[in-house]
Amino acid sequence: MNLSFEGVEQGTCLINLNAIDEGSSLCLSDDIEIPCSLDIRLVRQNSAAS
Repeated sequence: MNLSFEGVEQGTCLINLNAIDEGSSLCLSDDIEIPCSLDIRLVRQNSAAS
């Protein structure tokens, strides 16, 4: 999935979000050829029901 912003002060920005770890995490990339080039991960945490 790609996320892009147009008309921002820095110019056009494109970030790729790639599912990893069997879909429990997303990693960010600014290079289409390198899935996790920014070394940033968004991890879904399970919340325990009480």
